[in-house]
Amino acid sequence: MRKPFVFTAIIAIATIAACFFGYEFQEMAYWTRDSMFWYWVGAVLSYLFSAAAIIFIIIDIATKRTLGKIERVIDGVVMGGGMLVAILTILWTTFVIIAGQSEM
Repeated sequence: MRKPFVFTAIIAIATIAACFFGYEFQEMAYWTRDSMFWYWVGAVLSYLFSAAAIIFIIIDIATKRTLGKIERVIDGVVMGGGMLVAILTILWTTFVIIAGQSEM
């Protein structure tokens, strides 16, 4: 049984979760009144899902598979887009944390 898109699906899910937490963790700060607990939970989840997406992209590149032309294009688009979104999410999360710490 062939499963050519297992890593591709994992990369897509991890990237979507990282993007969600990367933009939503700022709103999570308002879930409690006197605590920044959920803010930091959202930030950590953003970093973890971004790192997971990058790790699975590296694993997908290192895995030898026989893919058809269309499968290879889909895999490449998901890997390229996933890498771009994961890196931008890491940069955005870092920027928001630094701006929040300096009370910009």
